[in-house]
Amino acid sequence: MSQVAAHYQDATPAERRRAVALFKVLSHPERLRLVCHLGDGRVTTQKELVEEFDWPQSTAARHVAALRSAGLVGAERDGTEIRLTLATPVALRLLETVCDWVREPQEEEASFSVDSSF
Repeated sequence: MSQVAAHYQDATPAERRRAVALFKVLSHPERLRLVCHLGDGRVTTQKELVEEFDWPQSTAARHVAALRSAGLVGAERDGTEIRLTLATPVALRLLETVCDWVREPQEEEASFSVDSSF
């Protein structure tokens, strides 16, 4: 059994739910985009996200709320603005690993169906 499998096997139900929640919140392409944006060390506001990503305010609020709820994005009030930062590097490490895997030559091309409705 690999070390990762052993860690998962030893995890409590709460820890497993937390892992699932992390993958779920990162499964949305626009949330991945936002995490990568913040992962460059940027500090931004929700207003700046609306402008830079060309999102409606409600979309930005929904994605930020999901990432904050998962503990991936932190927020600090600065006067009337709320500054957003990446709260933990775990999401970036995970994305780097996935990107490395995606770029590896594959013997057989897998067909993935992405459901981004959540």
